This record gives sequence, C-alpha cells and structure tokens, in this order.
Amino acid sequence: GNDKNIITKHTCLHHHGNLQPPAITNTKEFEPASIHRTNTYIMRIYLHSELSAAHATHGVAYDDYAQYASYCTRRLARLRHAKDVRRELLHCRMYKNALSTRIAEEGTKEGGAGGGGGSNKARHAYRPIELTNLPSEVLASSENYFWEPLYCAERCWASSMAVKSENNDRQQSSNAADGALGGKNDPRRDWTPGQVRARSLKRLRKAAKFATLLETLTTSTKAAPSAGGEGEEDATTTAAAAATPPANPPVDQHTQMEARAYASWMRGNL
Repeated sequence: GNDKNIITKHTCLHHHGNLQPPAITNTKEFEPASIHRTNTYIMRIYLHSELSAAHATHGVAYDDYAQYASYCTRRLARLRHAKDVRRELLHCRMYKNALSTRIAEEGTKEGGAGGGGGSNKARHAYRPIELTNLPSEVLASSENYFWEPLYCAERCWASSMAVKSENNDRQQSSNAADGALGGKNDPRRDWTPGQVRARSLKRLRKAAKFATLLETLTTSTKAAPSAGGEGEEDATTTAAAAATPPANPPVDQHTQMEARAYASWMRGNL
C-alpha cells in the first residue's frame, strides 16, 4: 500500500516528464509590497529616508528653508488631491459627510465651515478635519494619510527655520535695507529679536502638533464604525462601540518607531 501511494505521488509530480510546482492556495503571501490589504498586510513607511531625500534635493542642504517650505506646500496639494483620499483630506465643505470631518461643538455651526450648502461658494468653504476620526482600516488603505501630517510638520518647521535664517543673514548684511532679502518690501525687516523668536516658536509648536498627530495615527487601533441606523440611542451606540474589539495598527512597529522618534525630535526643538 505504501509503495502504491509513492508511485501515484511520483506520477502526479512528473506528469509528461515535467516537475509541476505545488499549488498556491494563499496568493496574498506572494503579492508585491505595494499592495495593501486590510488585516493581511501591515504597511511599512520609511519616514526618515523620505525626509533625507527631500532635504537633500529641495534646499535644506544649503540652508534655503523658504524653498523647502514651498516644496512642502506643493507636495501637500498633490497628496490631498489623490483620488482615493481627497474625500478625507481636502478641506472642502462638499465632503462634510466624510469620516474625517471634525465634530462641531455645541453652540457652533456644523463642522465650523459656515452655513449654507446649496451654493457653489458653500461647497468650497473651509471644512476642519480630524484624522484621528478615521478607523485603522481606512488609514491602512493609503500612505497619504501619513505623508499629509508629516509634510505639514515639515512645512511649519521649515517656516520657523526660514525666519531665523533670514534674521541672521539680515544682521550680518552690511546694508540690510537694500540687500537681497527683500529690502524695503520685506515685512520682517523691522522686526525685533523678540518678534522673530515669537514667530519661530509659533511655527515650531504647530510642527510639534502635526508630528504628534503622525505618531498617534501610526498607533491607532480604532475599529470601523458599525452600520447602525441614524435613530439609535446614544447609550446603545456607546455600548456597541465599547464591545467592538480594537483593530490592528495600520503600520508595522518599524514605522511606529520612526514616527515616535520624529515626534520626539520635533518636540525637543521647542
């Protein structure tokens, strides 16, 4: 009996003289790393490598922080207008029903974006967003949810460094009024050292806030909202949310450590 089984197995593997590969039953293990699957593939993002490349090619290498701030603005526009994330990342009121819309407090208008909703002007009014409202499943669907707060923090940091760099160059210049830093048209020409420091610290605080947001998103375990009706009571909804098990983080531990290190470094700049 054992010899018969061996012969049958040998015949199946060497059918027509060719060795047949074993059948692949789980194709997810053989997918490329660029494919993100919820609960099966944990995304890894190399934050420090991205920042090193951006700093080296967009002005930071030779202390041109204004150029780097402009690059961050353009990069943010491209990230937010991507087709699969624009509903959650754009600040347009036409997407007021998105999950990322910040919940309005009592006594304020809906979403803080102003009244109306039928006119074209109201559709493009400002909509405040809160990325922490997004469940882990949505965050794991695109890298743009993590690049957006990262480049917001980088833009604020670059603006802070640009203010200090321009002030130092202005002090070292022999003729600041007619120099290459704007001359009489420079709005910061007559700033005192206290004003320069206050402006720099303001931008650094904002950069630290975005860096902390990035760290929070990488460790988010928020589950997807349940498909309940609109007329349910608050107690029932709260109990269902408490009973829902936490989801897996959207990124792996390597990305979480890089985000934690970046946030710690940005908070240390204050």
